[in-house]
Amino acid sequence: MSIIDERAVSGIDAPGAIILPLTDTARECGAALATNIVGLGALVGIARLVSERSLREALAARVAPELLALNTQAFTAGLRLAAPATVQA
Repeated sequence: MSIIDERAVSGIDAPGAIILPLTDTARECGAALATNIVGLGALVGIARLVSERSLREALAARVAPELLALNTQAFTAGLRLAAPATVQA
């Protein structure tokens, strides 16, 4: 499974990839630097590799307090992106 930022796929043939607006979503949360956390939320939402709760606990334990709100918002936004995600044919 590949989850790819739609900003990175211009002209790229990626059969089976899930194309999502990761960077744009991170910017809506407040910082493009949160793109990785948006992607992580999408991955958890699509693949269910770990529980949402476990990831939220890990964020709380590992992220600096001043960045926790941003990262939690980005993670939640990634989960929302995952709900309607479709695979490119």
